[in-house]
Amino acid sequence: MTTKLPGKVMETCKYCDYPTQNKGLLKVHEKTHTGEKEFRCDWKGCNYRSNQKYCVKQHKFTHTKEKPFSCEHCNYTSALKVYMKIHVQKHISKPYICDKCNFETSYCNSLKRHKRYKHTDPALKCKLCKYVASGEADLRIHACNKSLCCGVCGYKNHIKLNFTRHQEVHNTVFYSCSLCGKKSKSKPYFTKHMKDKHKIQKFNIEEYVTPATTSSDK
Repeated sequence: MTTKLPGKVMETCKYCDYPTQNKGLLKVHEKTHTGEKEFRCDWKGCNYRSNQKYCVKQHKFTHTKEKPFSCEHCNYTSALKVYMKIHVQKHISKPYICDKCNFETSYCNSLKRHKRYKHTDPALKCKLCKYVASGEADLRIHACNKSLCCGVCGYKNHIKLNFTRHQEVHNTVFYSCSLCGKKSKSKPYFTKHMKDKHKIQKFNIEEYVTPATTSSDK
């Protein structure tokens, strides 16, 4: 669809509201909706495809080991232009400056990470590990998770998923597959096995419980 604005003719994607004056960019954008990738790498055994010809051209450098892009400030070379652009920023500018010290960086995320670990209120830092909370509520939640303790062996972990997996070590039953003989102490692992291996999506897992006889099964 074409939209006329004062002094401009905007082309709009027929699949969404993306606007641009460049018909070439519009064509490339629309391919992200259709999944069309007509350009492919002709290197033997490679299945790489792209909707942009120059992407395939640069991709081939990963096969030939060529690095045609060179930094004018140092000896750094790259096979991809986008990586070179990121690298050059280290030399030409550091627009992100910390307002609490003389730290400078070329990247916004680096500044955020610096402030979080260097200038965060000590009260928001966990006393048991290196975790830095975003606020008091976040720290309280972290502290509660840190208190997870196994009643059988005393194992501690602040990540609930890891703690749950540990508890499975003390299970006194196996889940045994009647189709292939696979055994597991882990209920989630056994469920995944039945779905992925045997394509059984719904079943009563309690029907597969058998007494544990060894600790070597997963």
